[in-house]
Amino acid sequence: MDEKSKKPIHKKWWFWLIIVFVLGAVINSQNKDDENRAEEATPAVVKAEKTKDNLKVEKVEKAKVEKPKAKEKPKAEKAITISALNLYKAYDDNEVAADQKYRDKQLEVSGKVKDIGKDIFDKIYVTIDTGEVLGSVYVSFAKGQEGKIADLKKGQSLTVEGKCGGFTALSVTLKDSKFK
Repeated sequence: MDEKSKKPIHKKWWFWLIIVFVLGAVINSQNKDDENRAEEATPAVVKAEKTKDNLKVEKVEKAKVEKPKAKEKPKAEKAITISALNLYKAYDDNEVAADQKYRDKQLEVSGKVKDIGKDIFDKIYVTIDTGEVLGSVYVSFAKGQEGKIADLKKGQSLTVEGKCGGFTALSVTLKDSKFK
């Protein structure tokens, strides 16, 4: 006489899963509606044009509300010139001081090619020798540099300019680099 007793529907897990899914869909659609309403609100702009004899005024409808542009890039800062050996040594001696001096700044780094390859994301990189057994400067490149990278050979001297990403594992990183 062990008959399964039926649970009320509100005590079953799948019921709550469906409720959460439906609520998520409703909230998501409301967010999209709010965005669409903001785009539909087209304020009128008065455009004034001065001619020789009179002032011509016309009303112009904006197609969409302009969204603020993403942070505009500051004017190109002058790159700090440093050798790969000195850059690595600065990070090896005092990472905090080196970060304050070099991190997120444009650097022009020179040295000799230690290695050329691709990382796990199939992105091309070059490591520059620092004279240390394990340490190097790891350089990732901006698009359009593949042809120049293909011409490189180990031991060849090079100079690159890129943004310092700081010290990771055993390397100082340069991002979005270009050849000089």
